[in-house]
Amino acid sequence: MSDTDAIAFENRNALVQCLLNPAWRARIPDGDKYVRQAVAQFRAAMAAHVSDSSWKSVVERLNAESPLFTSVVSRVRPRSRR
Repeated sequence: MSDTDAIAFENRNALVQCLLNPAWRARIPDGDKYVRQAVAQFRAAMAAHVSDSSWKSVVERLNAESPLFTSVVSRVRPRSRR
């Protein structure tokens, strides 16, 4: 959605961009549905990375900076991949 080199390294994450960058989110069709799906997929993937500090830091950042993340993560259930 933009030049990756122009994005600070700590922001090179689609979920971070979607939740914290209004310009990025505005370009996503049906953004609310995308957020719910992305958060559910993230939660499912997180199970395999529970001890990974980089994953934990993304969760901490989103909890601190995105009320939407906090709200959605408490309501969605991850789907298993089939």
